[in-house]
Amino acid sequence: MKIFILPLLFISFTAVAQKKDSAVLQSFKFRTPNFRAVVLSGNAAGNFAKNLNGGSSYSLFLNPALQATRLVSTDKELSTYGYSAQTSFNTNNTSGGTSQPAKSFNTRFSSSALIRKYNNQKFFTYGYTGVAQYNFSKTTSAYNYLENRLLSNATITIGTGKGRIENVTDAQIAYNILDDLKKNNLLSADFTVEDATGLAKTITLINNTRLFDFRRKRIFELKQIDSFLNSKGLIKENSIDYFTTITDNWFYAFNPLMRHGKEKYITLSPGIIVRNNKTTSNEPANNISSIIATNTIAALTMGIEKAIAKNVRRQLTRGISLVTQYIYSAEKNSNNGIITNANGSGLSS
Repeated sequence: MKIFILPLLFISFTAVAQKKDSAVLQSFKFRTPNFRAVVLSGNAAGNFAKNLNGGSSYSLFLNPALQATRLVSTDKELSTYGYSAQTSFNTNNTSGGTSQPAKSFNTRFSSSALIRKYNNQKFFTYGYTGVAQYNFSKTTSAYNYLENRLLSNATITIGTGKGRIENVTDAQIAYNILDDLKKNNLLSADFTVEDATGLAKTITLINNTRLFDFRRKRIFELKQIDSFLNSKGLIKENSIDYFTTITDNWFYAFNPLMRHGKEKYITLSPGIIVRNNKTTSNEPANNISSIIATNTIAALTMGIEKAIAKNVRRQLTRGISLVTQYIYSAEKNSNNGIITNANGSGLSS
């Protein structure tokens, strides 16, 4: 018996993964268990003028608004809540030969919630949207006009799906800071994906910290970034170049919303819209008209969306959705006591 010994050739390849901004973005998970924000805004304007011929004019405009937002992002939940209240008031008058005063008042209230409960990659979603809006306008002159409009709608949503699309903007900011520090030779060593992810989590924490003093908040933000970089031993030395590089990225860089992930979903959204308009005028003759309209809608939506954060400069988003709607409408018109009714229904997709 002959024994043959065959030589075996082993070839080993060692590949070193190069750090890429895509790895930083695509591995980041945005988590903030209870973010809340309230914004109060508004403006006012007015003027008064008197002409040499005896005529005068004035106007006054007020527009206060209040908005509140709440965000919950954990491994088990992703929910957004929104509330808003807005009012505007306008009055003006121009008097020359004939006085022409006019007034208008508008107010709008809205509330919404979209809640997702996760079990691994699968989720159950539910929520609602509600809006109530009232508009009033009046003109008093030779031509009198009065209008009242009321619009309200409410929609509930229920559904299920699989997957999750993450907000990775904080990871984009973190990578840009570290990359600029590296380009300017301000790091003691090259940074890793873990370093960028850690800085991104620090940025998320910064953005979720409420400080009402604007100056103190800016100081707090820069100190938190500096503390993280020093704790990781990434900073070669503190210098004006180091400070200005961070400040330039933090305050002045343009960082658009970036998202990454994939999700499939199916939702059912029944809703109702009610519109009530009433108009009174005396031109060309005394006229009183009103409209009461109701639309009932049920929408079934199936879709898929994929968002890819290619790198810190490129975002690719694509998706498709199929929507089937059933609509039933009923309308009652009244014009100087003459009433007409109309209704109909239809299915569209």
